[in-house]
Amino acid sequence: MGFLFGLLPLFILILLIYYGFSKYKLHFNQEVVIPKKIVALLLLIILGFNLFLFEANPGIGWSLFFTMLFVFFLTMFPQEKRNFFVYLLTSTGIISGIALAGRANDFMVETNLSILFFSIIFLLILYSVEDAAKHIFAFIRGGWALFFGFFRQIGNLFSFAQKNSDKNRLNILRVLKTSAITVLVIVIFVSLLSKADPVFAQIIEDFFGNIEKRFIFSLVLIALATLGCTISINAQKPINTKLSFLNYYDFIIPLSVLTTLLAVFLAIQFTYLFGGQADLSAFDLTFSEYVRKGFIELLIATFFGILISVIILLKQDHLKAKENKILKLVHFVLLLELFLMLVSAFKRDIIYIDSYGLTRIRIIGGMFLVWLAALFVIIIAANFTKKISKQTILISSVSLGFVLFVILNTVNLDQLIVDYNAKHFPEKQDIFYNSLLSADAVKGWEEGIVTSQKIYNQFAEKPTLTEDEKKIFAGALLAVKAITEKRDNLLNHYGTIEEMKDNDYADLPRGFPDKIRYNRKWQALNFGEKHAFEYMKKNSSVFEGTLACLNKNIDLYQIKNSINLNDQTNERLHEYEYPLIQRFYYYKELHSIKRSIFAYFLETYYGDERDGKYYRDFDFDYAEDLKPILDELKTKLSINPTDLNDYQKRDAYYKEFEEHLIKLVRVEKCE
Repeated sequence: MGFLFGLLPLFILILLIYYGFSKYKLHFNQEVVIPKKIVALLLLIILGFNLFLFEANPGIGWSLFFTMLFVFFLTMFPQEKRNFFVYLLTSTGIISGIALAGRANDFMVETNLSILFFSIIFLLILYSVEDAAKHIFAFIRGGWALFFGFFRQIGNLFSFAQKNSDKNRLNILRVLKTSAITVLVIVIFVSLLSKADPVFAQIIEDFFGNIEKRFIFSLVLIALATLGCTISINAQKPINTKLSFLNYYDFIIPLSVLTTLLAVFLAIQFTYLFGGQADLSAFDLTFSEYVRKGFIELLIATFFGILISVIILLKQDHLKAKENKILKLVHFVLLLELFLMLVSAFKRDIIYIDSYGLTRIRIIGGMFLVWLAALFVIIIAANFTKKISKQTILISSVSLGFVLFVILNTVNLDQLIVDYNAKHFPEKQDIFYNSLLSADAVKGWEEGIVTSQKIYNQFAEKPTLTEDEKKIFAGALLAVKAITEKRDNLLNHYGTIEEMKDNDYADLPRGFPDKIRYNRKWQALNFGEKHAFEYMKKNSSVFEGTLACLNKNIDLYQIKNSINLNDQTNERLHEYEYPLIQRFYYYKELHSIKRSIFAYFLETYYGDERDGKYYRDFDFDYAEDLKPILDELKTKLSINPTDLNDYQKRDAYYKEFEEHLIKLVRVEKCE
């Protein structure tokens, strides 16, 4: 009931939008057209969703579904509508779908899911709206009409059904008869086969155990697909390409102000960035900090500047000769400034890469910069010649974007980052950053473990650390914890039950939490992750032996020497920026480590489980290694189990336990 009340505001908003646009005509004719292949499309969506997508994370199942969907949807397009953009969007959708099973890169997975969504929407616009591909404004107007057309189409479909009631009744009877025969055959054979094979029976039970969820989701998909594929929209009025609602002064005044603002900005850039010698201390900045900031913002600002430039191109041909000449002059100044902004962004990117190496944001931003530069060249050419049409600008920019998109999905970005930085910055690698990269960079994880081992062994015999040493040690600590979590996730996804780290679930494998169960389905297979898992198995001495040693001894080293790294770890976790990277927060502070050991001690020796969550959340892998120490602590501490109910006495026991633990702990190097 609460869920229904939560949807009430959304329902009211939809009604208001529908009412508003029913009163305000958008000058479109909208009708119902039933495609010949609509039944086949709906069957493909329902079967594909239930077989490949339902309760499975993105993987090979998603790839199969979206590949089939885009190929089939292309066959539904009439021959006269199969233009350049239809083929491009179909290709983009297929590549995005296939890439979901190819790369483990979390950023690329999210990007491809977004591209899949927009590819479907854009194809629907081209399919449903007449002349949507003729002009960019026609496409935008068509998208606007399609959005509100969804709401109107509900009523249109009911009206269509009433007008064709006799024909529909006959079709419904045929469908019901065929469905009844199909269901009867399935029920008989499912019953017989379930008794013949217990594994098959279990699969059928699991499938029909989710029948309500499957039915609801399938019904929603049927409704959306039916609404989207039965809309036919025709514009009653021709598209206005003159931008008549904007006059000459609406362009020249804002453009003059913008060019002045950019001139001031570029003057500062040349003083502090290209000059390199100007004093930045007055702004509390070093040159390296100044270079690191603003790269993406510069690209975004340039992108919007180029959009403004495109709009100016659309307007220029519809102005008086004198106005056109003045606007062209100011437009040229804007283009020159935008070019210098691209140069500034490129300079920042090169300086940063030369100083610190590659990151995801530097690669993605660099590719975006290439796209902007190419678009910039096309617009300059269009500004001085009428041979380059607006359609040519659009096709060129989209085609180049498609090429860069293919490159992004083909190249292993994360491994490229690791390899480049290892070659050019062997002594300055950020092993924690590498540990945050996806399973595509599994070799970088291995290098991170080896480097963390060297750092730990370097400090293992030092009772105290300087502030700089703490920062280095904290980076190694966080890298070890992050890689451990990623390794365990891969073991839980692809390992056998015996290999799994979290193998204490009741009634395995049906007792798995949803997060693990959805990933262990064959539909969620990801070849990048699978490769990483196989690589870890081949190098188990590093990913099991060395990593286990580091996890244990880094913690024990902190306990033995009371090394508190809270400030250093918080700085790396919360103050550093990691654009396009999923952050890692699974880290227990020194106090929590000791509390976890104490909780394990109380539960193991006294049956007290009240603090068990401490060490269970901590993933206490090396608990068994501490048994000799804990056995000795049992003899040194006089704990009365009844006193554990008193929290003051419990804290007193903890303090005594902590003092003895520090004395008894032994730290060893990880060889």
